[in-house]
Amino acid sequence: SSVETNGIKFISAKDINDDGTINLTQKIKLISLKDYERLSKRIKPQRNDIIYSRIGTVGKAAIVTTDEVFLPSYSCCTIRVIDTRFDSYLQKVLSSNFVLEQAFDLMTSNSVPDLGIKKIKEFIIPIPPIDEQHYIVGRVNQLMIICDELEKLVEKRDSYQERIMQAVVHLAFTAKLETVETE
Repeated sequence: SSVETNGIKFISAKDINDDGTINLTQKIKLISLKDYERLSKRIKPQRNDIIYSRIGTVGKAAIVTTDEVFLPSYSCCTIRVIDTRFDSYLQKVLSSNFVLEQAFDLMTSNSVPDLGIKKIKEFIIPIPPIDEQHYIVGRVNQLMIICDELEKLVEKRDSYQERIMQAVVHLAFTAKLETVETE
């Protein structure tokens, strides 16, 4: 279906952010109401569902935190969480290397990574007691904040290194010119 100027938001794996959120604002493809009705017969995403990327970029998971109407493309699937106390934990586990390794083992091998829904249902998901799940989610969130801070420090360091390198090259070039001029 073609890109509409108004219609229903149609998200793909690229719209699932690394922080477990869904991009519903930046450069989103739209489909017609007619296409939405046809494509959403099986499931319409709702608050607390998890959108999971299963084709192309496999293994990104995001929790639906809005009541806004949208539809994930075929490259994603919607996982309905019956007990919403588990959604944050399940989102973290689905995004983890533990599940990603299972996904790669179960994937159909062709040019584009493809993980069928039946295979997603085969994932082994550890389910600790709810208190431990909350602790894990809190700890992962704390560690993600630290990772974000480290990433900013690395970017700042790279920026400094770039400027130092430019200054050194400039000084070396200038010194070489001065040497040539004095000879």
